Amino acid sequence: MSVRTVNSVTRAGLSEAGLFAAADVAGDTIPNDGNVWLEYLNASGGAITATINALIDGVSTPVRTFSIPATTGRVKVGRFPTSWNNSSGQIAISYSAVTSLTMAAFTMP
Repeated sequence: MSVRTVNSVTRAGLSEAGLFAAADVAGDTIPNDGNVWLEYLNASGGAITATINALIDGVSTPVRTFSIPATTGRVKVGRFPTSWNNSSGQIAISYSAVTSLTMAAFTMP
């Protein structure tokens, strides 16, 4: 499972070059202060389902599922309540597939 860096968008802007990385087959975790959003790019031939799992009463529980369309599908999703965070202050995301799926995490201070 990869812990992702959250990229800060400022008034000066932020270039996306180099920010998107391959989704991890074991899932991703993102530090979450309640102001984070995610962007996904899917270049595969099929739609991919992503699931956000929250820690509820000590059990990882799916709380939100979304679809990332096939072939150049781009999805933005967020912001996430901090009540969904694990004990490390992160949200956890799993995927139905990761082939040709890239993602980046953003926040705006």
